[in-house]
Amino acid sequence: MIFHRETKLYFFLRRRLILIFICLTYASAATAAVKEADDTISGVDTLPGWIGAMVGANIPATSGVSPTATAAVTLGSRLGSVFGVGIFGSYYGESSTGPYLGLPSSTAMSVVLLTAQASLFFGGLHFGAETGAAIRSWSGVASTLVGGTASSSTTLIIGIHGGYDYKLSRNLSLGVDGHYFFPGAATEANTAQVLGVVKVWL
Repeated sequence: MIFHRETKLYFFLRRRLILIFICLTYASAATAAVKEADDTISGVDTLPGWIGAMVGANIPATSGVSPTATAAVTLGSRLGSVFGVGIFGSYYGESSTGPYLGLPSSTAMSVVLLTAQASLFFGGLHFGAETGAAIRSWSGVASTLVGGTASSSTTLIIGIHGGYDYKLSRNLSLGVDGHYFFPGAATEANTAQVLGVVKVWL
């Protein structure tokens, strides 16, 4: 009789211990998953390199050119916990609504911006400075300001940029980027770009 009671107690305790072990294992896995998600979102577990595609709007700070859609790419890498470098390139077409760069009104232009960037990172937030070139081209007309018969111009630009990346996973993020460019030539206008971005982290 005593043996029977001890056997029942043994199986009772064993079932309870198994149940406790399962609960602790589940709780540990859930805690680890939450921590991994928090680290990914906060940037603690961020991979250093990235490549991204962007679409948005180009907004010139002049009445001589109208805003237009733009597409862009970015790639780069963090060199430390808060500092990184990258390359940014964007392309857009624009049409003058008035005299601009010595071109007649309604002249269609293609513009490529290429810059090298230095950035500071704070979690998903990043901002910094950039410098490079703005390459404009047109056809069928001549510019009175750019060599008289030139069909393109290349201008030094400097700028500032900032944005935010929301991590969907360790390797993928969605975000927004903003750029403001100052051209080296007084005949060209300052330009702002606002872009949505998808980045793959490598």
